[in-house]
Amino acid sequence: MTPHNTVHLSSALDRSALIGMLAQLKTKRWFPFKSDSIVDARLVDAVPDTMEEGESAIVIVDISTTSGGSTIVITPSACDSGQYSDAVENGSISSFMSLLATDDAISGSRGRIAIRGPYAEEFQSYMATHPVITPLNVEQSNSSFTVGDRYICKVFRRPISPRNPDFTVPVKLYTKTHFRNIPRPIAQLIHEPDPLLSVASIQENVQNDGDYWHYFLELSNDLIGRFTHGGKAVVEDIVGEITSAVNELAGTVAEMHRALFSINDPGFGHERFTSGDINRIKRRYMDLASAIRRTSISLSINGRIYDSIDFYDLIRNFVDNFDFSPLYEVEKIRFHGDLHLGQILRTERGPIIIDFEGEPLRGETERSALGCVLKDVAGMTRSIDYALSFYSRADNDLAGETRKVSLNLREVFLRTYFQKSSGLPTIPGDFQEFMNTAAYYEVEKAVYEANYEMNNRPDWIIIPARALVETLSGTGSSKKSV
Repeated sequence: MTPHNTVHLSSALDRSALIGMLAQLKTKRWFPFKSDSIVDARLVDAVPDTMEEGESAIVIVDISTTSGGSTIVITPSACDSGQYSDAVENGSISSFMSLLATDDAISGSRGRIAIRGPYAEEFQSYMATHPVITPLNVEQSNSSFTVGDRYICKVFRRPISPRNPDFTVPVKLYTKTHFRNIPRPIAQLIHEPDPLLSVASIQENVQNDGDYWHYFLELSNDLIGRFTHGGKAVVEDIVGEITSAVNELAGTVAEMHRALFSINDPGFGHERFTSGDINRIKRRYMDLASAIRRTSISLSINGRIYDSIDFYDLIRNFVDNFDFSPLYEVEKIRFHGDLHLGQILRTERGPIIIDFEGEPLRGETERSALGCVLKDVAGMTRSIDYALSFYSRADNDLAGETRKVSLNLREVFLRTYFQKSSGLPTIPGDFQEFMNTAAYYEVEKAVYEANYEMNNRPDWIIIPARALVETLSGTGSSKKSV
């Protein structure tokens, strides 16, 4: 490569070039301001600052949009004939990763990116053999690629501090407890000194048969076929397979929470709920409800049309009359924060839980806060309902049949989780109080889902909307479930 092919990013990436580079990212799932235009972009750092054509760098940009939104984003970039592209998607991120084989830190235009973690040297030794980088072209809120067949690296497109729970929580679980239903955390890439950011995490690449979301979708599709064409015995066989998986998942989630409860390091531990916590829970709930009210929802559910005001009234009445007193006997701990079927892999080692970063659109403080483990439980039961309802969402009759199965599976999950969590002060000790409190978190999750679907996947909104109507109005197939 001749010298004139060298690109000095700190001078080449001016405001106009950065806006052009980022414009193509508006369609990405992780991009937070899809409906806005980028009005300003400032280069925070480019690591390394100099690259040749076909090589890559980690570009950190501070952006502002027409609505006044502002955030820092990370865009791994490659340059070919003056055109910038995503270095993860095209695989050229390998040039950046190869630098880590010999250096603990890579200098940029204003700072550096360092590799830190319990098994960083192991990873560097492996990188020295020049393993193949393979992008994982799946729709996620971050970007991931495998390194050889041993590791997987996730780039945090909207970075937070090195206290990122996606790395710190698995490290604590792996080094402080015997819980092993997680990939082994290897290291993280940290931008320093200012701003101090978690750029990427590296973990063990666990061989798997896919995640439980796709597994449940396949079984759900089979179930729909049996409902449509008869065959009760085969229906029972499929339901039995799903039930077995639900029991195993509930036990694994309970074991994870038991392990997290045992960690007493700073930022972990456990605390009792306070009246301030309850007030914050209600405010968050009503913020979600108000967002529903501002939408233009109009859905036919069980023979009646429900609009946004109807949903708001149901949601508000539920929280106004809900008994939060059992939470005063419960202790808050660290938890997963965004647990669902898609965050758990099917492996020979059993269910492997991944992606501890929490809800990506939440702030760092909220994602790392102590809270109620029933948020994780609700994430699982709502995800099971999603999978069972997915293929029947447009057919009221089939939706009724699959909702019955879903509600039975909900009870299976909750009963198994309650039994496996016996003695832990993280849930109400009385089973009925536990079930009722779980129902609150499920409703909150469904309201969150309805908001998300309205803004991103309108065709899917019927799934959380049906669950909300049947749960909160006491009608339909869920009448006996809460």
